[in-house]
Order: sequence, then C-alpha cells, then structure tokens
Amino acid sequence: MHLLKKTTAALMMMGSTVAFAAQTGGFATTDGGNVSGARSFTVSSYTEINNILAEARLDPATGKKVSGGAYPVIITYTGNEDALINQVIRDHTPGADGVCPNPRWNDAYREVQIKEFTKGVTIQGANGSSANFGITLIKSANIVIKNMKMGALGGANNDADLLRVDNSSNVWIDHNELFALNVECKGSPDSDLTFESALDIKKDSQNVTVSYNYIHDSKKVGLMGHTVKSGVADFQRTVTYHHNIYRNVNGRLPLQRGGWTHMYNNFYDRITGSGINVRSGGFALVERNWFQNSNNPLTCRFDTLNCGKWDLRNNNTVNEASNATYGIVWDSAGSGGVNAQNWTTTGAFPISLPYTYQPVSAQCVNDKLANYAGVGKNGAQLTAANCGS
Repeated sequence: MHLLKKTTAALMMMGSTVAFAAQTGGFATTDGGNVSGARSFTVSSYTEINNILAEARLDPATGKKVSGGAYPVIITYTGNEDALINQVIRDHTPGADGVCPNPRWNDAYREVQIKEFTKGVTIQGANGSSANFGITLIKSANIVIKNMKMGALGGANNDADLLRVDNSSNVWIDHNELFALNVECKGSPDSDLTFESALDIKKDSQNVTVSYNYIHDSKKVGLMGHTVKSGVADFQRTVTYHHNIYRNVNGRLPLQRGGWTHMYNNFYDRITGSGINVRSGGFALVERNWFQNSNNPLTCRFDTLNCGKWDLRNNNTVNEASNATYGIVWDSAGSGGVNAQNWTTTGAFPISLPYTYQPVSAQCVNDKLANYAGVGKNGAQLTAANCGS
C-alpha cells in the first residue's frame, strides 16, 4: 500500500517524545519544526529569520549554545519583495546586443543560513509573500521549506543560490516557486554567472525530497552532487524529485553526479539546453513523467567519464517516435556521452526504495499537475482520484 499523508505527524509520549514523521513521497521523513516543544514565529524579513535561528541555538535558561539547537522552530514569512525581484529582472534583461543594463552578480548574498541545526526547522511562506533572498542548509537535519516564492537573486558571483542543501539530511522542499531569468548577460563572470542555481543539493546530503515545486525561467536549475575524481563522486546522495513543474529552464534538472535519484510525476516543458544529466556513475529512476517541447531532456554530457544509468518506467515518451510527437530535439552528447533518444533503460535502478508512494499516470501529470504545484496550493497533492477517467 502506498501512503502520501497531507497532515503532520502525530505525537506520542513515551517517557520522551517520539515523532511519527510525515511521509513526503520520497527519501525524506520529517516534520521539520512541527514537533513537540516547537516555538512559532511570524516575520517579514530574512534578518528576522536569522535572528530567530541564532536565538534557537541557545539554552533559554543559561544562554549557552546547545548542540543541534535548543528547540524546534516554525517560522512563517509574510514579507513581500516583489519590487526587489522585479528590479533585478529588469537589471538582467539583455538588450539586442546581449548587454544587461545593471548586472547584479557582485551583490552581497542575501541569505538565511541554517547551520548545524538538527532540532527541527520549518520555514513557510504566507500566501502572497515573496522573497528576494536565499536559504542555505549546512550540516543540518529535519528541515522543511514550503510555500516560499523566491525569485531573481543577485550575487551569483558570491554563490547566491535560491536554495542550497550542504551536508544536510532529512530535508523536505515542498510547494515552492523558484525563478530568475533563463538568460546570460554579456560579460558575466565565466560567462555563466548572471544567476546562480535555483536548488543545489551538495556534498554529503542524504534523504532529501523535492516535491510540488514550480521552477521556471532559470538557466541553472540545480546540482545534485559535489566533487568527482576519475568519474566517481565523493558521496552518494539520495534524493526524490516528484510532482515538480519545470518550464523555460536551460539545464541541470538536476546535474546528477553519482548517487541515486527517483524522479516521478514531474512535468518538463521548454528545456532549452539539457535536462536530467546523469553522470559519475549515478542512477536515476525516471517514472511516469511528462516531457515536451524540450532539448536533450535526459542525457549524460559535458563530463562523460563514467556516465550514469537511467531506468525508465511509464513516461509519456516511450520510443524514438515519441520525440516528434512531443517536440523533443536532440544534439550530440559529445565524446563518450549518451542521450536517451530512443527512450530505453540503460541500467536497472539498483536500490530498493525505503518509502511508499502512489504515482499517477504521465497523462494525469500533463492534465492536472498545474493545479497542485507551486505556492498558494495549501499543500494540495495530486492523487489518482483527481485524474478522472
């Protein structure tokens, strides 16, 4: 039987508190800060979030730092930074010559940092809120980020990702909207840093679920990996991507260096460069997704030493004829590279999934997912009952 719970965990007292963590439809099992003993806050700026997190690291009685945090926190963000987002978009809209009017890649990184915090954190956006700042997780665990609209962050030359997960575990990124511009301004650092990533999952990050997000208008969607030596990744990450919409994005959906990813019930539309890029011996289970109007949606390219493998199950694209049907275009993957041009499995997914899930059909993803992914959906989930006949 498959389970996708919408409610938060029940709590049971047995001398100490034991939490029955929420099922996320993926590798993560966490309620974030929504557990016994949590303190709740409402804020309107990223500096307030940082102040709350700093305070939550200290024992209220002694003022001394507590390893992993003193208590869980639930933070509701109500700010609206649409004006900042829109200005950054204007500043990075190229003219006919490719030059952007006021590039912001050297801006300071406006960042919420969750570091060495394992007690539990939930950061949730109020409906109508928007953020022109990023959130980074460093050596933390039991984190939920949800209903956050995050856009067009300057500071790419200072590694300003919208979301970054570093050396962190049990993380659920759910029902967010992440965007910038799918452009590159002439003269950007390394010709690749007009904007940084929407979502990077790096180093030894484990048990991460990325679900029901709307990710659009971005050049670099996300890295799932870290250092590679002789075609072998330093860590083997476990990440599930499900029920996400990717639209008008250039690449890295994700760029997978090693590890195991499960991608199901996602919608891929207008990939302008390349999509899922499985490298460094990684394995991807790609199941019941919808691909359309895209370039190179599943590939191994750019670093082709020890290409990864994909296990394809019940996607809308089933053979080479599907490319013309759904507007899929391929170019060369380079020496040693591989494209999924004929939509066949290159390697069986080698691990058993430790979670239950209930995917809908690829056709239902095409028909219905837009009603469920992104912000303002109050955590709604797409089930077979919503698909109709």
